[in-house]
Amino acid sequence: MTLNDQIQKILIVFDKDVADSEWYGCSEGATTGYMKVKTQDIPKKFMPYTKHDYRIITA
Repeated sequence: MTLNDQIQKILIVFDKDVADSEWYGCSEGATTGYMKVKTQDIPKKFMPYTKHDYRIITA
């Protein structure tokens, strides 16, 4: 299985505290790139685009 999961075998999991935040920020693992998005845009815009299921869990 690769990160390019075209057959949607991967379930995406979000922590509730993160999902409740106004902003979400992440990087590719180096200090050269960083992305900051409105957290509400992830389930509303990004997840439908990926066609993956997701769950919000509590710690």
